[in-house]
Amino acid sequence: MKNVYMLKYVVPAIFACLLIILPASSYSAEQKDYRGTKSIGAGIYYIAPANSVLDGVDLVFDESAAGGVNFAYYPMSSLSVEVSTFTYETSFKVGADDRFEEYGSFHQTALNLSALYHEDTEYLPNFRLHIGAGLGYYFNQMERNKGSDGKISDFFALNREITEIDNGMGAHGVLGFNYSYSDKLLFNGNVMISATEAKVSIRYPDSSIRETTLGINAIIFGAGLNYSF
Repeated sequence: MKNVYMLKYVVPAIFACLLIILPASSYSAEQKDYRGTKSIGAGIYYIAPANSVLDGVDLVFDESAAGGVNFAYYPMSSLSVEVSTFTYETSFKVGADDRFEEYGSFHQTALNLSALYHEDTEYLPNFRLHIGAGLGYYFNQMERNKGSDGKISDFFALNREITEIDNGMGAHGVLGFNYSYSDKLLFNGNVMISATEAKVSIRYPDSSIRETTLGINAIIFGAGLNYSF
């Protein structure tokens, strides 16, 4: 499962990079003091949701792209607090044993609050690395394909229907960089790992509705421009 891959390899890689970032020596005479700086920005994101399991049925999400905006404030030169949001839509399949059928679309809007530690680099001028973490609130929607009866994998005779998905809280980790074109303009790139859960309501053949939990995890690659003031 992609979730296991993320936990085993990607998360340790982030912490390994942290060990490289923190000892990096800096040149204070040439550094800009970012304390009190604010910035607004926009970017594009490539989202790779992890496969998941819902009530014993596998869900396979397609990758997607999105646009987003952010606002950052630096209470210290090496620390920023960022509010960001982006929204994306992707299709997903349901099934088991490598037999899947299209079910519908999944739509999510993320509202994230992050704290980022920044470190200047000695070897690349105007280049700062950052690492951080934060919390998010996720607005979720699931819709079945037009013309579909909405049943999960009818050919498995499961006859269950997704009726509702709730919004949910989650957490994320971030690793990335900023490159200063000038005192005002920054180019940034980052990779984010997000993890959240949402309650899903399922209707069974006897018309009863039961709630279960769906894990919604993703690796997100982003790039954008920020204007500082």
